[in-house]
Amino acid sequence: MKMAVLLIGRRKLVEEAVRQYTICNACRYCESYCPVWPLLHSKPLVKHNEVLVLANLCYDHRDCYYACPYTTPHEFSINIPRINREIRLETYSELTFNLTKRWWGWTIITLLFIPIILMWVIYWYNIYT
Repeated sequence: MKMAVLLIGRRKLVEEAVRQYTICNACRYCESYCPVWPLLHSKPLVKHNEVLVLANLCYDHRDCYYACPYTTPHEFSINIPRINREIRLETYSELTFNLTKRWWGWTIITLLFIPIILMWVIYWYNIYT
């Protein structure tokens, strides 16, 4: 699936990720921490459609966050693990299968519980007769 389809309506999130990746690409202080950085540093400019790939390469071990000189007290307020986590959360919620979000999911759940309820009724009926 294309990133444009997965991150529709999340323009601010993608633009924030591009901003943070651009600053990280200029600094290169945490170049050897995880697979995000060699891929990021091989590109001169980060495009909007590459954000999803970079976010899914992140190990989320936060070593880059602790080593970064541009974290929250700084005016840049870089937090790459958080932005990667938010992007993964948004895309995974689009891709996962959730029965309760679909109308036929409730039908399947109902059809699964009808035999259980019938067996329970028959069991209690046989005990008391």
